[in-house]
Amino acid sequence: MLQDRPDVPEILKSVREFITGVLDKLDDQERYHALCANYLLNIVEREFAIGGAIDDAAAAKLRAFLGVDAPLPELSKRLCAAIRSGECDQRWDEAVALVMDQVVGKVKVTKPDHLDPMHR
Repeated sequence: MLQDRPDVPEILKSVREFITGVLDKLDDQERYHALCANYLLNIVEREFAIGGAIDDAAAAKLRAFLGVDAPLPELSKRLCAAIRSGECDQRWDEAVALVMDQVVGKVKVTKPDHLDPMHR
């Protein structure tokens, strides 16, 4: 949907600045909640910025590996089923690499500073 300014990243920045500006005025519990809100805003910002590209790349890799054209959630379910059934045993290294890519992609959005530098 076409929107006039502010756009989503600007809104997120404004909310984060507001929360940061009131942190010193809050009691311990409220401060904790405000810090949690800032943490969640960071996740939303990263999801908005890179989540689509991460999902697109994951879906493309899964489609190539599984030989199936389906949405990402379905592809992930199929990979799990294939691993459980032993269908991936002959391609185990590839399957593990796919799972690792998915985990790295999720952590890039939720807590990227927890990643080893080679995955950032």
